Amino acid sequence: MKRQYGYGIVGKSGKPWWDEACVCEDREPMTEVADNLNDTTWIVGEPHGDRPFRVVRLFYETRKR
Repeated sequence: MKRQYGYGIVGKSGKPWWDEACVCEDREPMTEVADNLNDTTWIVGEPHGDRPFRVVRLFYETRKR
């Protein structure tokens, strides 16, 4: 069974973005961080172009015993 854990940010390549505030139970703070990252003109390790960062839902899986 999959249950939602929270929200995180990934780049255009699908790689997760890691920082102190990289996971949150609420979507809104992650959306604000992604918008700020996308407004940056120079981003290390990510392709440039239209808004490479996006917010994704994170899940964890529980197994029945």
